[in-house]
Amino acid sequence: MDEKLTKQEVAEFLHIGVRTVERMAREGRLPRGIRMGRKSYWWRSSLEKAESLMKAEAERPMKAYAKERRLTI
Repeated sequence: MDEKLTKQEVAEFLHIGVRTVERMAREGRLPRGIRMGRKSYWWRSSLEKAESLMKAEAERPMKAYAKERRLTI
C-alpha cells in the first residue's frame, strides 16, 4: 500500500521548504493532494513520479540554451 505524506514530510522528501510545498501545490506544480479535515496529504508514489518529471524539466531549458549557443552538455 502506498504511503501518505504530510506537508512537512513532502518538504523533506523533495528537499524544499514547507512554504515552497504550499506554493507549488497552489500553482499546480505538485500532484493533487488529499484533504482530510484541515490537513493535506500526498501519495509517495505520485511525488516520486513528479520528482522525476521536475528533474527532467529542469534540464530541458539548459539543453535548449546549449543548442542555441552550440554548446555540448
